[in-house]
Amino acid sequence: MARILLGMLLLTLIACSQGVTNSEGETVRVERLPADAPVEQRVAQLEKLSYRVTYEMTMQSDEEPVMLEVTQYVDSAGNMRQDGEMRGERVRQYVLDGKGYACLSSGSRWACSSASADMQDVGSAVRQASQQYQLPPAGARDLAGTEAACYALTTGIAEVEYCFSPEGVPLLVSTAAGSFLMEMRATSYSLGVRPEDFELPAQPSGSFEDEESVSVSVEPNCDDWDADGCVD
Repeated sequence: MARILLGMLLLTLIACSQGVTNSEGETVRVERLPADAPVEQRVAQLEKLSYRVTYEMTMQSDEEPVMLEVTQYVDSAGNMRQDGEMRGERVRQYVLDGKGYACLSSGSRWACSSASADMQDVGSAVRQASQQYQLPPAGARDLAGTEAACYALTTGIAEVEYCFSPEGVPLLVSTAAGSFLMEMRATSYSLGVRPEDFELPAQPSGSFEDEESVSVSVEPNCDDWDADGCVD
């Protein structure tokens, strides 16, 4: 799955707040930040948030653009899940309690395996960027049904832009440099996640980092799996 790029101390009074249920079933007060809140305050808000976002991901260089839809689930405990589709198969990636898993489905059956735990959600990319760059406000955009506050920076080689919902959910991450474009644009989002959102759809066996297990991820027409791969 594609990796996400880049990312972003001063206090402003809070306009209002709302209760959101996290993955442990606890209600957490989430501040709705004012439009002129500094980007550092929005990044700090990410540490408290649990949310689900569906992004339209665009990757373009000199060739035809590649467009994918991915959905990310993030909780305040650091767990992540990303759903997408690859070669007609549904793919899910998880980071749960610091351990990585990858799951794929052909038809109604799922197969899961251990995988790398270095997957990044969009919020992590934004957080990294805030430590490297100063991102001034760049107005507002309508994204995912809400008015998002945006921050942008133009360097000698690239233009980067980040936009957030009033609660601090990252709704846009965009990097453009010449003919190159990498963009994650939210089409919908919701606050709060459920414990079942982070349950694996199948018992993990083997590892996609092992040579035998890699073959499992590329078998296109298999209705059943075991530890050795596709069952004829």
